[in-house]
Amino acid sequence: MAFFEKLGKKIGDAAEAAGDKAKDFAEITKLNNSISAEKKEIDRLIVELGKWAFEAEKSNPESPVAIQCSKILESKKNIESFQEKIEEIKSGPDLEAPVPEVENLEIVTCKNCGAIVPEGSKFCPECGTPVDL
Repeated sequence: MAFFEKLGKKIGDAAEAAGDKAKDFAEITKLNNSISAEKKEIDRLIVELGKWAFEAEKSNPESPVAIQCSKILESKKNIESFQEKIEEIKSGPDLEAPVPEVENLEIVTCKNCGAIVPEGSKFCPECGTPVDL
C-alpha cells in the first residue's frame, strides 16, 4: 500500500505543478496581450503626434522637421498629379480629336479561310495556306 500512497502523492504533486505552470502561462499570455495593446496605443499616438507636428510646422522653413515636411508636401503634390492622370484616363479620349489617317494600308486576307494575314507572312496563320504575293 505504501507504493500506491507514494505514487498518488507524486501524481498529486505533478498535477499541482502542472496547474501552477498553466496559471503562470495564462498570466504571461495576459501580460503579453497587455504589452501588445500598449504598443499599439503608442503607435497610434505617435502617428497622431506626427500629424499634429506636420500641420503645425509645414510652413516653417526654420523648423527642425522642415525637411520631412517638404518631402510630405512633395508627395502630396505627386498624389494630386497621379489622381489627375487617373481622371484623364477615366474620362476617355477626346471624341472631337481628329482620327489620324493611315496611308497605303493594304489588308491581305487568306483566299482559303478569309483570315487576315499579317504583312510579310508567307502562310496564313489560321489554316497554313500559302499566301500569294
